[in-house]
Amino acid sequence: MKYIALIIKWGAGILATLVALIVLPPVILELCGFYVFHPGWEVAEILVKEHKDVNECKKIKEVPWNFGGPSAGLRRLDCIHDFASLTKDPAICGKLPPSELVLACLSDIGGKIFAGQPCSGTLGSNEVLCIENESGKFTKIDEPQLQNCMRYKRTDLQDWCFQTRTYQYENVYECSLIKNLAVRDQCENGYAFKQKDPTLCSAVKDLKRRDYCNIRINTWLKYPELRSSFYFGISVPID
Repeated sequence: MKYIALIIKWGAGILATLVALIVLPPVILELCGFYVFHPGWEVAEILVKEHKDVNECKKIKEVPWNFGGPSAGLRRLDCIHDFASLTKDPAICGKLPPSELVLACLSDIGGKIFAGQPCSGTLGSNEVLCIENESGKFTKIDEPQLQNCMRYKRTDLQDWCFQTRTYQYENVYECSLIKNLAVRDQCENGYAFKQKDPTLCSAVKDLKRRDYCNIRINTWLKYPELRSSFYFGISVPID
């Protein structure tokens, strides 16, 4: 009986040691400021809330007993993407590997930094919707014309017309005629992409929108294999 008790005691000691070797290292890492048990999105939220740098995403470490869950590498990528989204900073997207990840990140942020356009065309139908600032209601214009923007009495419709003509028509640039600064930035961004010339992004006034413009065009130019990406949409032909 004494030997059996001794064997049980040794076995329990060995088991406790093994458990400690598995559990203690990640716990110690957490206490030292690393992220072992957190998903990438949660780390991003922590970093933004505590005003820390995106490079802190590198402190995400592997969980020793990770069985089928996302690796530390994937969680780091999620952290960078979500950090960029939370801060609305397209420059952060440039820290991701050149792939669909960058384009997805830019797409997420672009919808935020270019939001609030007074008028916009609706995909798949020949109409334009303009929001009324005070009431929040929409005005719909069916079959809008693009031949002469000054035929519209409303400034927001004129701006939409100049922007749309600049993007859709060859050898047309009318961004300088746009009065709304956000719409003008969107127009300059669209024109720069139409020409595939990142130097034209300098005309975009807002710095984050300008970064978006630069990164998007440079990604197109440097990585031809990504040009068929869903995020680039249908490319506009160049003279």
